[in-house]
Amino acid sequence: MSGKGKVVGAVVACGLLVAVAAGAATGGGGAGGGPAVNLDFVTGGRVDTPSASFQPVLAKSFEAQRGVLVVRFSAEGCVQDTNAQAQFVGRAYAAIKVRVLLNGVPLEPGAVTLIDNGGKIGEPCGLSGKRASAASFEWGGLAGTAGTQTVEVQFRNINQWDSATLLRSTLAIQHG
Repeated sequence: MSGKGKVVGAVVACGLLVAVAAGAATGGGGAGGGPAVNLDFVTGGRVDTPSASFQPVLAKSFEAQRGVLVVRFSAEGCVQDTNAQAQFVGRAYAAIKVRVLLNGVPLEPGAVTLIDNGGKIGEPCGLSGKRASAASFEWGGLAGTAGTQTVEVQFRNINQWDSATLLRSTLAIQHG
């Protein structure tokens, strides 16, 4: 190969390396997307409660500017009616309520029903998550001052002594 051919070959090889590196840096899957600016997140494992009082699930402290923030909580879990208090069309009904606190104050819209059993009576929610379902919800709010902010997710049963289980979860916070 001549000197000129070697130079052209080297330029093509460098171009391919740059293209491969760029593909790897963007995930390489061909899907589009943009930057996740000021995004904080934390993941969690299994949490259970029989309580009708709010219990902690996940919390995250982060530095933020004054302004808008959006909190997303996603979880896989299940709930079982073990006390037979709530009846829905003659069936046992159980549900998990979730709320998000920003610096100890509930974010709007407050507590939401994240997962319910649909009135089904079945096997308990086991480690395998056979009856588990996944759900996600977003809360919005304002960081009143710049500095350290703390977001906490809490959950509870609608009825005392029902069995609520979150198998795994993610808390994501987008802020200014």
